[in-house]
Amino acid sequence: MKPKFTQKSWQMVLGLVVILSVIISCNKDFDDINMPDYTPTFAIPLLQTSLTMNDVIEPGENIVYDQDGLIHFIYTDDNVSTIQVEDIVDIPPQLDFQKSYEMTTVVLLGDETQKLFDEDLNYDLTVHVGYELMEATLKNSAMSYTITSNIDETMRVVMEFPNTIDPATSSPVVASIDITNTGSPVTGSIDFSGTTTILDNPNQLPVNYEIWIIEDGSPLALNAGDELTIDLSLGTLDYSMLKGKFGKTTYPVAADQMDFDVEFFDEIDGDINFANPELTLTYKNSIGLPIAAVLNLEGNDLNGSTQDLNYLSSPGNDTIYFQSPTVIGSTYNGELVFNETNSDIGDLLALPPKQINYEGNATTNTFGTSTDNFVTDSSKIVLGFEMDIPVSFKASNITFQDTLDVDMEDNFSEDVDYADMTAIVENGFPFELDLTIVLVDQANNQIDDLTFSQTVASAVVNGDGEITSSTTTELSVRLDNQFLANLEIAKEAYVVANASTYNNGQQAVKLYSTYEIKIAIGLLAKLNVKDED
Repeated sequence: MKPKFTQKSWQMVLGLVVILSVIISCNKDFDDINMPDYTPTFAIPLLQTSLTMNDVIEPGENIVYDQDGLIHFIYTDDNVSTIQVEDIVDIPPQLDFQKSYEMTTVVLLGDETQKLFDEDLNYDLTVHVGYELMEATLKNSAMSYTITSNIDETMRVVMEFPNTIDPATSSPVVASIDITNTGSPVTGSIDFSGTTTILDNPNQLPVNYEIWIIEDGSPLALNAGDELTIDLSLGTLDYSMLKGKFGKTTYPVAADQMDFDVEFFDEIDGDINFANPELTLTYKNSIGLPIAAVLNLEGNDLNGSTQDLNYLSSPGNDTIYFQSPTVIGSTYNGELVFNETNSDIGDLLALPPKQINYEGNATTNTFGTSTDNFVTDSSKIVLGFEMDIPVSFKASNITFQDTLDVDMEDNFSEDVDYADMTAIVENGFPFELDLTIVLVDQANNQIDDLTFSQTVASAVVNGDGEITSSTTTELSVRLDNQFLANLEIAKEAYVVANASTYNNGQQAVKLYSTYEIKIAIGLLAKLNVKDED
């Protein structure tokens, strides 16, 4: 609930007038005296209070206090962006594999089933240049086949994939298909779901064909021009795991943004610079190959201003290196710290940013492939941010604002000519403060403002940014009749504090929860008192 600026303070003053009127009305000797207009002045204390830094900057999602009371600015988001495995490792759709068996002469056979061909072949897997696929575990995959034959006899094709192991039998996958000359191709598929294939040679899937002619009780014969053709297609490799070497390949990193929603930054407006700021980019990498990225990281504030991070991992090198896990199914947890030595993080945080935009490119196996790479269908890189900054900063022209409801009765200003408000401020905060009160109407239009002409002096700060002593400042401002009249029609009042750290924003200061500011406010009011006949 917002505090209210009410008529209570004025009632304290006007109450004195009421008491005086009662005394006068009870004294008959004064009945015939003609009272002139009179403007007495009354001075009364209004407020004496104190605030600690803990009251001003309350602990919350982004603010914590350590055991010494030093305020820390905290920001953690462990999932601001995700790089999926398909963005890094790409296996294209597989091309068809065809093999034909053609008879060139007439062959007369007996009446028994006989094997005509027995051949070991390799289905060449389709991969990008530089890829060496050595092992694959598939999920929902199948080897589709189409077999055509113009042979008048019943034929049998036995296909064995000796390196592809069926998990149900722990044996190689085998399929046997009979074909008769009906004039139509025979189609079907061989289930590869859950199978694991270990390749003897990179990118080559072993397959053995046996072609049989099946007895039917009559003499068997093959004629010149008889032909049987086998077409295989593995389609898309729907894998759960791939292992091999995936080459040195560069991929574009599409433009995207990471939200940087920090409540603390929403409360201030102005120039603020943290002392020794650090922002940690965390990553959880389950993609089993080293990745290096060159990214343009740029902060954007609400006003459209931008600031590049300008990160350098070493002099002249702007590459970000993501380390990788060495065991399938594990995750490498790494981090990269941006500080003022390797980046412009201070300028970026000074915006302050609402988003961090990025784009660029990523390269796999930057330093070659001396060991096998691996990926699973769930492999990814999850990026996050962490920040734990002890609040030590210097700032100038930062603005804090609070809102008060205004609830004044009509015509009360007619009883007051003016009022001088005086404040004694014992400042134990490391800020210089300039204060303004802005009145707004129901439509939020400004109707008046009031500024204290004096600046509240900062507490004295040593070279370590810690307060050594408080300072005392006396402030005064006149509330004229027009301002008081505008109070009657005001809906809200904005209390705006323009602040700078010690020495006009040139000295970095630390903030402790125990810092305290004490305020005493008094009112000197000049009243309009008129004789009523």
